[in-house]
Amino acid sequence: MSTDKVKVLYIAGVGRSGTTILGDVLGQINGFFHVGELLFMGYHLLRYGRLLCGCGVPLQQCELWSNILQKALGPIDSTVLIEMFRLRNKCARVRHLPLLLFPGGASFLEPQLSTLTINLERLYSTIRDVAGCRLIVDSSKNPHDAYILSRIPSIALYVVHLVRDPRATVYSWKNRKKFNPAFGKRVYSDWSQARLALDWGFTNFEISFILGQSYERYLLVRYEDFVSKPKDVIESILDMVGERSDVLPLVEERKVELATNHTVSGNPSRFERGTVKLTLDQEWKTKMTGIDRFIVTALTWPLLFHYRYPLLGGRTVFDTPVEMQDRS
Repeated sequence: MSTDKVKVLYIAGVGRSGTTILGDVLGQINGFFHVGELLFMGYHLLRYGRLLCGCGVPLQQCELWSNILQKALGPIDSTVLIEMFRLRNKCARVRHLPLLLFPGGASFLEPQLSTLTINLERLYSTIRDVAGCRLIVDSSKNPHDAYILSRIPSIALYVVHLVRDPRATVYSWKNRKKFNPAFGKRVYSDWSQARLALDWGFTNFEISFILGQSYERYLLVRYEDFVSKPKDVIESILDMVGERSDVLPLVEERKVELATNHTVSGNPSRFERGTVKLTLDQEWKTKMTGIDRFIVTALTWPLLFHYRYPLLGGRTVFDTPVEMQDRS
């Protein structure tokens, strides 16, 4: 096992913000390995009773993941992963945030926190060694999990904060019932537009507060900028993590080539293969009802302004590109 720190690029954000496609694109770079939403393996097993690897087979039948999980966690079955997720819920939820941030407060979460960090340390180091990669891309999104990872001395954590217009995000959750072969069902949110908007605002504020204000290796990226100029965004991320690649997974300016991956969970787009065109879905601008748009805008306007999204229409997001914030 290597004694060097394990480099982890954590993509933080809200669901339906493009974290999976960004992770998949970065995972095509030589030496990068996209694991998908690694920290939610147990959740999906608990809720849906099944988990498909991005290669299309059940996770425990995937030769790569079977090897990784057995070496990291011992003889493996679904119970082990579910218990690991339950352990995470005992020390990495919103209610634990004050203790995690308050000096000495983490001691009140022992021994769960120590057990969790030991398991995560083993898991990430084993992934690096078995996959033979230089950098692990984790699109688990949750800021609390990223903060836990930042506390592990053997992990060199880098954070990409991926944000998408909340109106597009809410519309996608409510109107795009995507079939996910990993779960054998269509996946969408039964939350109200107001609750989804508040979740968008609170989660992005958390990411900025927990990781953006206090963590050095942090990069803010808008999904709309990634879709319009993927090469620029990819190169900015490479600069932050201190990596170089002579070959990027782009076949044209806005087309990417996706090979088979080994993501453990995430958006159904992780099963796409071949040449994929990056397109900006703006259906919400014509099909989202006026009242829904008003609700989401009213509940998120401070962050809309902060991320330079138009409040009332007019100029598109491309007219006011956000300056990517890198403090590496």
